[in-house]
Amino acid sequence: MKVTKFLVLFVIAVSTAFLYNGCGSDTTTPVGPTTGTVNGKVVDAQGNPVQGVLVAIGNASFTTGADGNFTFNSITTPYNIKLVVSTGATPSGFMYQGITTFTPQIFAQGLTPTPSTAVLTVNIPSLGANQRAAVIFTDNALVHSSTTVSTSPATVNVTWQNSAPITGKVIVLYYTGDITGAVVTYDKYGEKSNISLNNNGTSTITFAAGDLNVTPSTSTLSGTTTVPTGYTPAQTRLLIKFTTQGTPLIGIALGTGAVGPTFSFKVPGGLTSAFTIGLEATSGAATGEQTVKVATGTVGGSNAITLETPPTLSTPVNAATGVDTTTNFTFAGGTGTGVYMLQATSTGATPKHFYVLTTSTSLTLPSFSSFGLPMGSSTAYTWVVVKIGSMSTVNDFVSSGFLNNASFNFETISQSRTFTTP
Repeated sequence: MKVTKFLVLFVIAVSTAFLYNGCGSDTTTPVGPTTGTVNGKVVDAQGNPVQGVLVAIGNASFTTGADGNFTFNSITTPYNIKLVVSTGATPSGFMYQGITTFTPQIFAQGLTPTPSTAVLTVNIPSLGANQRAAVIFTDNALVHSSTTVSTSPATVNVTWQNSAPITGKVIVLYYTGDITGAVVTYDKYGEKSNISLNNNGTSTITFAAGDLNVTPSTSTLSGTTTVPTGYTPAQTRLLIKFTTQGTPLIGIALGTGAVGPTFSFKVPGGLTSAFTIGLEATSGAATGEQTVKVATGTVGGSNAITLETPPTLSTPVNAATGVDTTTNFTFAGGTGTGVYMLQATSTGATPKHFYVLTTSTSLTLPSFSSFGLPMGSSTAYTWVVVKIGSMSTVNDFVSSGFLNNASFNFETISQSRTFTTP
């Protein structure tokens, strides 16, 4: 079973490794209610400010300027923030419940501007039988693109989130696989720095044989996975991350994964650039629930991964009718410490998306009608609950840039249900 990851609110494409910048916001939780000024910011997937987003706290609203900032005076904690994108291909309403930080930084799906792109052609020496090359472009903080090839050249479609030129390096790692595609040995390694790319530009670089001047060592990393009762055997894969930011989830997959309760992967050593090895395990149930967990892998360590059980939906029942902003949505929380995201998405050519970020297992959908985003009459929706761990408060979510938060280690997704509005 292939597990489809929401990787909530957010840029999915783990294999192309779009990542989120850290926010560095104050996460101090006041003791008891506190009144103060909220100075926040709306950002895109890489921490760049987003203009023209409607933000609301209570009855007050604010539209972000070029700096992405918003300010609300005399706000008492805990408070809720609404974020509204009412136009475009993905009209969306977001509610962040129970915030106590006065400096939230918020990223939400649909707020990422059209990215800059460039095509990088990388010529590499010929590869042998069963040999492949992982070709990666990174600016050291974020991996922007990667590909794996068995012949030269490699075409790398580089993507980044602002209009300025980007400068980074290209990493090439050769490895030999077995008949299943699993890595057997790491053979060659090299990198070229100071590669500058312009938006909509093209560039070509060439690695001669002498540029692949590192012969990596090859070690074995083994471990086990445990899945919830009745779930499919875990699919586990090895990820290598050359960035300074983010969790192991953002690494580049090397070779094929393993299926079952045990895994064993080959790990490179002696590379020029520092790197982290990650493990990603996924599983699912026949009824649609999904669970994903990531961890840092250690050669010689136990590497035992226990996947969490997803939330279980209670009310409203499947195919409920007459559901509106007064209807109570309830669910059991599943295992592991985390923050919940209830997501309701309408059917149709231009679906509407409503999200609630909360620590509660009982809630109602907020109304966004006054902001130009009504749920609509006799409109069909699909809803699920996603749990993001191991965050414990919504503060963690709005103050840490989500995937760049070192505490992120699992995501579970409930079975989906449908409902129709009056």
